[in-house]
Amino acid sequence: MSGADTLQSFAIDLPDQDAAMALAGEAEATLHRLEALTGASLVLRGLSLQLRGRPNQLERAAGLVELLRPLWQEGQAITTVDVQTALTALDTGRGAEHQQLGQQVLARSQSGKLLRPRTLKQKAYVEAIERHDLTLALGPAGTGKTFLAAVQAVRALQERKVERLILTRPAVEAGERLGFLPGDLQQKVDPYLRPLYDALHTLLGQE
Repeated sequence: MSGADTLQSFAIDLPDQDAAMALAGEAEATLHRLEALTGASLVLRGLSLQLRGRPNQLERAAGLVELLRPLWQEGQAITTVDVQTALTALDTGRGAEHQQLGQQVLARSQSGKLLRPRTLKQKAYVEAIERHDLTLALGPAGTGKTFLAAVQAVRALQERKVERLILTRPAVEAGERLGFLPGDLQQKVDPYLRPLYDALHTLLGQE
């Protein structure tokens, strides 16, 4: 049997129970996903992650776990997008660039969670906002466009780079004109600004 076919194993020590739970995911869903993507076996025993497989499988599995380290090491939940982003970076030779995501902390939420870009495109978006006075972003809903813009705005305010924030958002009508919605002007516009309010509350608190 060649060395490439020989099953090998090693372990990765985790710092605490929160990190172990974050890496495993709900019902160990994240570990199962990593197994499906790499062919290696990943078993969590206490604070030790046991990896077993052929050398190429172990290398791939360990690479993914390390790219995800900034998230699970802080006890942050790992999403499917996080895993796919790490996998793409690993397969395209952009692992070093992906690791920089973990070092690019933008802010800390009111709950203490560190906020950072979670994909390479989000990283490029944040850097564009930092470099330019006007940044236009196109993308599907839920990809972080509004939230990251709010994070950068709050940073600029806290660092006294700007004196105030102006919230504006196009009122995209969905079958009804604003004039037919109930309430005064503030109540009519609130639904359109809600994503911005939610982002600001996360960063600055309700008050």
